[in-house]
Amino acid sequence: MPPVTWPLVAKATYAKGNMVGIGKKLNQFAEELRGAEGNPIVPEVLGPMLESLASDATSTDVSQELLATLGQLLTWPDDKVFPAVDLCKLLILRPGMQSHSEEIREQLLSSVLALGERMAAKLPNGEYATVEKVRYANTRLALEFTTNLIAAGGAPGATVSAMPRFLALAQESCLKENKTEKRAALAVMLNCTRCSETCVRSSGSAKMIVRTGSISYFQGGGAFPGEKALCLSALSEYMSREVQRSLASGRFDCDVVGLESALACLGNVLHGDSTARQLATAAGMKDNLEKFIPMLPAANAHSARAVAALLA
Repeated sequence: MPPVTWPLVAKATYAKGNMVGIGKKLNQFAEELRGAEGNPIVPEVLGPMLESLASDATSTDVSQELLATLGQLLTWPDDKVFPAVDLCKLLILRPGMQSHSEEIREQLLSSVLALGERMAAKLPNGEYATVEKVRYANTRLALEFTTNLIAAGGAPGATVSAMPRFLALAQESCLKENKTEKRAALAVMLNCTRCSETCVRSSGSAKMIVRTGSISYFQGGGAFPGEKALCLSALSEYMSREVQRSLASGRFDCDVVGLESALACLGNVLHGDSTARQLATAAGMKDNLEKFIPMLPAANAHSARAVAALLA
């Protein structure tokens, strides 16, 4: 295998989706919400629009009418909003999204991020305020939408400003047992490490600098941001849990896609940052990698060795 060169620059995306299935679920919920206060969406209006999307999944266009409808769909109750987020996740990758004002993409990000944060709310006893089925679906899709938004370069100013908020969601979700939620969280974190200076310059802030391969902001190039330290802590805990699970079962027992995202994220964070490497070593990352590498499939082992070399 060719040597790994840090930082890695290709971004994760969620480009596949069942547009027909999304449409059926949206139509079902539109019928259930017919006549509800504050809900102008009815199947007679929504149906033809969704049929057009499903019949031309390769289209790059996103109409103003569709964007207005998306904004309304995202106001649906939490237990019925997930197909709308799923649709937003797919549409944000379409080149046609870039032809609309950045403000529209910012509004979508604001709505989806607010949903994710509601799902993270907990009761005084530490349990989630939302039932698990709803929490999981909305959280995973919010993370997948954010992954695609970063990859597409949509709403760069708002994305950079919101980074601490969606990283907080990702840091919690990457430690869940559910494979797909964990995978989505790690994809968000990975794409944040691949956020380029171009993205930040377009935010209009002369003081805010994001270095390629850095998970968050560097003020004047000197300070080590708290968000980056928290991400390293979450990644260290993630790796420790994956290692312990595999050791306990006596075989490799880990989602290879999520693991590869975590390793790429770690490499990007550790590359060229001695403080990050010190934090990772203190958190036991080097020891965990040394335990894990003998159990890993060849491709993952190659990446893990490249990360371990940064901690040598």
